[in-house]
Amino acid sequence: MITPASERKTILVVDDEPEVRDSTVLLLEALDYEVLQAPDAPSAIAVLESGGDVDLLFSDVFLPGGMSGADLARAVRSRHPALKVLLTSGRPETVQGDGFPVIGKPFRMNDLGEKLQTVLQS
Repeated sequence: MITPASERKTILVVDDEPEVRDSTVLLLEALDYEVLQAPDAPSAIAVLESGGDVDLLFSDVFLPGGMSGADLARAVRSRHPALKVLLTSGRPETVQGDGFPVIGKPFRMNDLGEKLQTVLQS
C-alpha cells in the first residue's frame, strides 16, 4: 500500500560504508519512507540543522571521527527532542544502545519495517 505523501515519514540514514548505506536506503524506499543520508555524524548534524523534517535517525553505532551513533543521537536529541532514534550494528551483541533501540545487521526488510514502526509509534 502506498502511503500519502503527507503521511510519509522521513528517515536519516547514517553509515560510513557507502554500500551498506545505499542498500539501507533502497530498503527504506521500498518500505515507502522518504530517505536522507549522511556518511558520518557531522554530516548528519548538518542535515538536521538545515531545517529538513526528519522523523527518525537510523545510525550505525560505530562511526568514524570519535562520535558514535549513540553520541550522535544524544547530541541531536538536545535540539530535536521529538526525533526518534534506531541504532544498528553488525555486532549488536556488544552494543547496549545507551537507551536507544538497536537492530542487528544484516537485517531483513520485514524485520526492519516492524522495528521502525515500533520505534516511530513509541
